Amino acid sequence: MRHGRVADRLVRERAAQLEVTAPVPLAQPEQLVMCTDGAMVQLTNGDWREVKMVTFGEFRPCWDAN
Repeated sequence: MRHGRVADRLVRERAAQLEVTAPVPLAQPEQLVMCTDGAMVQLTNGDWREVKMVTFGEFRPCWDAN
């Protein structure tokens, strides 16, 4: 539990730093695609937990008559 609390604190500190120092994004796509998924992973103690993932991408329609 202690290691988890330390890891959480480090992640939160890094996220706060990135929010302050990150450049303003220049890309402004017309449409975005979002894909979510989950997978079950086994921990070192034998328990199983779900890992949730998300991916974002820019959508560009493409038509090829052939």
